[in-house]
Amino acid sequence: MKKLFLSIAILVVAVCAKAQFVVDPGMETWRTNTTGSTAIKTIHAPFGWYSFDSLAIADGEALATLIGAGTNWHAQLFPDTTIVHSGTYSAKMITLKQDTLGYFAGSMSNTQAAVNLSVLLSGGSLARATTFSGGTPVAGKIVSVSAWVKYKPGVDSLGNPGADTGILTVQAINGSNFGGYDSVVGTGTVKIDSTMTTGSAGAWKKVTATIVYVDSLNKPDTIRINFASSGGRGSLDSSTLWVDDVTTIDKVGVETVIIGSNVVNVYPNPASTQLNLDINDTKTYNFTLVSINGNTVLSKAICSKQSLDISALPTGIYFYTISNVNAIVKKGKLNIVR
Repeated sequence: MKKLFLSIAILVVAVCAKAQFVVDPGMETWRTNTTGSTAIKTIHAPFGWYSFDSLAIADGEALATLIGAGTNWHAQLFPDTTIVHSGTYSAKMITLKQDTLGYFAGSMSNTQAAVNLSVLLSGGSLARATTFSGGTPVAGKIVSVSAWVKYKPGVDSLGNPGADTGILTVQAINGSNFGGYDSVVGTGTVKIDSTMTTGSAGAWKKVTATIVYVDSLNKPDTIRINFASSGGRGSLDSSTLWVDDVTTIDKVGVETVIIGSNVVNVYPNPASTQLNLDINDTKTYNFTLVSINGNTVLSKAICSKQSLDISALPTGIYFYTISNVNAIVKKGKLNIVR
């Protein structure tokens, strides 16, 4: 059973997959929950992103006696407000020891993994027992995925700084062919080490995973993006990876980037029946409003100063995107109250 949990951790890091863009690429909107059976632990994740925390803590404690472990399980993904590339938050992943099973990498993925233990116990493979949901749908080949990162390797058993490395892994998936089974048609990987700056002292570094496709015929319909705080030479205590501002490059070289600019001002927020948009140049933009369930509830071309009627929308949290032909120039969260 100890090997089972280590295998699951590796699978989530290496193969962790609907919205029309990478949800919350700037790590600005976080959700908080609790998990655990014998000791309740708090877990965090950015909206649209997932970690191994819930699965590790819940199943680790529930199966503790079977795998020779106790209840010393920890969350490994956290929001950070002091070390950020832009906006208010970044995502911080930490490699930690999970009870008696050794060190696990902190992970974050745009896909949610679920493991059916009954399939494994009946002799099924880990791949067949694991299912995924979520991810970023795409209409064609994505050239690369980039992110702004900082990295601080952990220490060895003697407390000496080690040579651990984080990792960004991208998989291009075609799930519409091959009898309904997901097929990996392209992969990209980049290691993240201490040369990318350490802790809070240095500058942020942009890393890019270029996707290599198996052929020119099969095109992906989903991109799976995964980060891990350890994935290179080994797992050291407290290796830490910070991630912010995830972007993609499509086949014609257009970058989907979150600028967070003041080109368009959106107010009031919270809003009730009317939303105002002030544009500070002469260009035309597209405004898209998405519900917390991922449904597009409003899409409109905007220019100059404009007011939008939102009186028919239910109260709650929404996410807006303002873009032109080249880039996403602003994203944010809108709260509708009455």
